[in-house]
Amino acid sequence: MRDENLTSSRLGAHNELIAAAWLMKQGYDVFRNVAPVGPIDLVGVKDGKAEYFDVKVAYRNIDDKIIHPKLTEKQDEMGVRCIGVFDDGSCEIVVPSDGASLCEECSGTLFQAKRWARKRFCSTRCGQAHRRKLARTAPAEDGLPLV
Repeated sequence: MRDENLTSSRLGAHNELIAAAWLMKQGYDVFRNVAPVGPIDLVGVKDGKAEYFDVKVAYRNIDDKIIHPKLTEKQDEMGVRCIGVFDDGSCEIVVPSDGASLCEECSGTLFQAKRWARKRFCSTRCGQAHRRKLARTAPAEDGLPLV
């Protein structure tokens, strides 16, 4: 449960500590970025392999899909992975960052293999809802918006 007294930056620091402890339980040696801003929050080393992590607040939508902010292009290029920290303190490595994006309708995370590079929605339902919204806001032939 979120403490309403935590500022955004303190909540981020709090969640980084939760994620660090969770990674240690998963068998990682964990190193934390001491700078307040940067593309990597945590470095985890397991079996001699270093992995980069960015910690994000996450929640699940009504379809049980994980919702979290998208990683930046720079983070994507660096191979940073996202750890979602939920209100109950649980953590999950959300998706491999390569090819990950967000649904344009519900912001749910979806994975896009290169052959699906044009995929924009996590489900048919979200795609149809998005098209309905566009149809309602599209201008009529006379140039006036539909009401």
